[in-house]
Amino acid sequence: MAAWKYLESGGKHSELIWHRRAGKDELFLNWAAVAAFQRVAGYWHMLPEYSQARKAIWDAVNPHTGKRRIDEAFPKEIRKATRNDSMIIEFKNGSSWQVVGSDRYDSLVGSSPAGIVYSEWALANPSARAYLRPIMAENNGWQAFVTSARGRNHAYETYKAALKDPNSFAQILSAKDTGIFSDERLAEELRSYINDFGEDYGKSKFEQEYLCSFDAANIGAILAGSLATAEREDRINDVAYDPEGAPIEISADIGRRDSSTWWFWQPKMGGYSIIDYDGGWGLDADAWVERLKARIGKRKLGKIWLPHDARAKTFAAKHSAVEIFVKAFGAKYVSITPNSKKSDRVNAARTLIKRIEFNETACEKGLEGLRAWSYEYNEETKTFSQEPKHDWACFVAGTMVKAPGGSIAIESIKNGDLVCTPAGNRHVTATHSYIANKQIEVKTYDGRRIVCTANHKLFTVRGLVVADELRFGDILFTGKELSWRIIALILRVFGTIGVHQAITDSGIPRIVKLVIRNLLRAGGVEASTVGQIVRLKHLEREEKVYDLTVEQEHCYVANGILSSNSHDGDGFSYGCLIMQQTKPLPIIPKIKTMHQVTLNELWEEEENHNYRRYERI
Repeated sequence: MAAWKYLESGGKHSELIWHRRAGKDELFLNWAAVAAFQRVAGYWHMLPEYSQARKAIWDAVNPHTGKRRIDEAFPKEIRKATRNDSMIIEFKNGSSWQVVGSDRYDSLVGSSPAGIVYSEWALANPSARAYLRPIMAENNGWQAFVTSARGRNHAYETYKAALKDPNSFAQILSAKDTGIFSDERLAEELRSYINDFGEDYGKSKFEQEYLCSFDAANIGAILAGSLATAEREDRINDVAYDPEGAPIEISADIGRRDSSTWWFWQPKMGGYSIIDYDGGWGLDADAWVERLKARIGKRKLGKIWLPHDARAKTFAAKHSAVEIFVKAFGAKYVSITPNSKKSDRVNAARTLIKRIEFNETACEKGLEGLRAWSYEYNEETKTFSQEPKHDWACFVAGTMVKAPGGSIAIESIKNGDLVCTPAGNRHVTATHSYIANKQIEVKTYDGRRIVCTANHKLFTVRGLVVADELRFGDILFTGKELSWRIIALILRVFGTIGVHQAITDSGIPRIVKLVIRNLLRAGGVEASTVGQIVRLKHLEREEKVYDLTVEQEHCYVANGILSSNSHDGDGFSYGCLIMQQTKPLPIIPKIKTMHQVTLNELWEEEENHNYRRYERI
């Protein structure tokens, strides 16, 4: 076995993506027994959660032999003691082996293992790896990451990194590779999955568990299947900008200090080429203007399509994104995507992707994002979320969200739960979580404390401000101030306007904007004695974070602090919507005549037509 030979040769970093029941844990239980007698030290077998450890490893029985797995790997003859309560085995030579959980890695301070197995690594907390890596380096120890495929998450990234490292061992073994199951048995398993979970989910779960498909493992994936088809049809290739073709269109999802994505489209006969992609976090509209100018270079520009909320200003920003882009590129080259439902954009993306080619190198990061774009599956209700999940601005676990019946930990809130907002109780329409490697700790004078991602927006006297732009002395609200009660009354008059929309000045009369601004200032006076920020600390650690989507108001109270739920969206789906609603510019072949008309003149005429058509959007 290649993996065992690598370990015997002294290998210290292995990444195994093996199918279900392929023997991942058995391999490393036996290797731990060998390693423990090669070097006296401690060895860990780490499950995603400590609560899983006893059932999955400590008490687990091999169905083929009827024996406990730990008894097969660690015969009683080599043991000194077996501690059932703490799940630790001490060996006669002084080594030890124990089962731990990645959710409690920080409780293992002071331990110094020489070998760690991260079982079901794709489901584990990646913070554990970051925390323990320097310890393992100092101990000259070995680490093994074993898992089934679970989408293109941290396990996929560490597997790819291992492939490029000549000193690491990386391997994918599907049920087709090992031959453990016959074709008939695999077909039976597939039928069982479909019967239990439905056609789409059952098939995806089967491909995840048995075929080690990273794309299928992303249950609820919106475009992963279509991208797999595109790869088979060679539509993810080296397609490049055609200088004699149509001008490029750029679709975007941009927010001030939010994650932004930019897709560069070139219409062509029968479809579109996506020739470039850019994305990132921490840049405002002014910075993106300069970056896009450099990216566009000498390529002909058709239009830059900004999302409809690019018109909005916050009190912290002097100009909206659209004003900044119009000033930089000219009104002729900037338009606003028509307001649309997310479901419409998703449908447009699914329809149009069949006629799209991607530049594989230039769009690598964007394609990873599209493969991960998915609906969230609820194991309890056996249903998917109504909106795609996002992974933008969030709070750490343990953050308490105010609800009608009392505060609830953010990680425990489910779709449909009620939470409190300044305008009344509202339903949660989606919950979100992901791993963030940077957070900011914010503390107020009266002791309220939150830890959130740097791009999470909080309500202040200055308006909505992202955490990394907060200043000492800024005043945060609880949502209970008298000014907020008055704002809530104003919003009831308008009916459809929510708290977030009111504070961003989006689509409300000018006089109402002025009133709300003054009310915020008055509320700041009321909150100033307790709500002033007295501590801002940047934290660099990998940690699971959570966020909610709240109907209409798009805000909630977290640890006593009024917070916005972050906006989500996708520049690709915006672009698909535009391309679906507008006909591709015609590709005119060059014809040599005495009265030749240049392509540039034709494009200029067509651009003028489109500009007149969409200038009112």
